Amino acid sequence: MAKRPAKKAAPAKRPATKIKAQAKSTPAKKAAPQAKAKPSGSKTAGSKPAAGPVRIFRQPPPPPPPPPLATPKPPAADAVLGFEQGMAQLQRHDYAAAKKTFQGLLDNFPSEGFLTDRARVYLQLADRELQRRPASSVEERLTAATAALNNNDDVEAGRLAESAFKDDRSADLAAYLMAIVAARQGRTDDALKHIKTAIEINPESRVQARQDEEFDILLELDEFHALTEAPPAPAPAQPGKKPFKKGR
Repeated sequence: MAKRPAKKAAPAKRPATKIKAQAKSTPAKKAAPQAKAKPSGSKTAGSKPAAGPVRIFRQPPPPPPPPPLATPKPPAADAVLGFEQGMAQLQRHDYAAAKKTFQGLLDNFPSEGFLTDRARVYLQLADRELQRRPASSVEERLTAATAALNNNDDVEAGRLAESAFKDDRSADLAAYLMAIVAARQGRTDDALKHIKTAIEINPESRVQARQDEEFDILLELDEFHALTEAPPAPAPAQPGKKPFKKGR
């Protein structure tokens, strides 16, 4: 048999050489595309609602300033004069005269504002001083008796009026005040007696008593009407007649 030719030996493998990997530059990543703005009102799952438009609050204009106050009217010259007179009387401790002055100021000028307010304060001061110390003159006792009547102190008013009338029998006001005290206490006979005395001293007391509410208790008495009614006017004097002479 024919022999087969022998196989050639395979060439020896070269040892593998290590090749260092060259550093390759890594290309930069592309920026992610920006998300397109979505129309307002659309919601995406897991996202917050888009903020609405900014509101601008406008403050209302300030209110207009108030109109200027009217200039106060100055007090009347007579009121100022009376007030100064009352203050001078207070400084002299003439409380009866001061009380009369301030009371007249309140009666004649009731709308003088600050002036009448001060006059009212000083009137109370004079009244308090009159009640604190004993009245000496007839006029002071009559003023104090009137103040006691206004304070519903009938006992003190009657005592002062009787004391003043005892010292001055011509004081018609004392008799009139005693009549008021008697009428308040229901002593109608004494009231009529004192009214008669006051009218005899001053006939003008007749008109005052007829209109005074203090004597309402006497309105049903004929004696009261007889005292307070105006007396009949005297008849006019007639001229004397001359005797008729016969002609010769």
